[in-house]
Amino acid sequence: DGTAAVPSMMGGLKFYVTAANGAQVTNLGGAALTRADIDQELQDLFYAVGGDKLAKTLIISAWGKRKVSSFFSAAERLGPQPSGPAGVVVDRLNTDFGVIDVMMHTSVQQNEFYLVRRENVQVGHHGTLGRPQIRMLPPSTVGPRSQKAFYADLSTIIAGVQAMARVHTFSVTS
Repeated sequence: DGTAAVPSMMGGLKFYVTAANGAQVTNLGGAALTRADIDQELQDLFYAVGGDKLAKTLIISAWGKRKVSSFFSAAERLGPQPSGPAGVVVDRLNTDFGVIDVMMHTSVQQNEFYLVRRENVQVGHHGTLGRPQIRMLPPSTVGPRSQKAFYADLSTIIAGVQAMARVHTFSVTS
């Protein structure tokens, strides 16, 4: 609202990766997430910006990451040791559009994922004042103690949104 009582906000993927800004945005309407959904987004980006400029990182929720790993559960094998690790964890996808890194993050809603081009996303600070720092505050008026505060003034730049995608509202039960 522009008042001093409200802290500034730098936005984020949800704020910038929108259809209005030129990103591919797909609502799955509660359907189960499939490998074809990821491939379709990559294909759409391929035709929109070309193979050398499309997103190569999938940022996904915990549920979505488990779902992506489950696409390959048929390949699961036990190691030679009976007590060795077992399971399938997918951190990279080999696709027709290149290798896609898969990153799980808590800031992504359970029913969404983003395809981003890391080279187009930067987070930084404003000048020397914005660098993360500990500041001493004036002495306390309620007791004999000193006070410190952590301060940083950060911002984000997200460019080339046409190379990115958001898929949302997929089922988190199937």
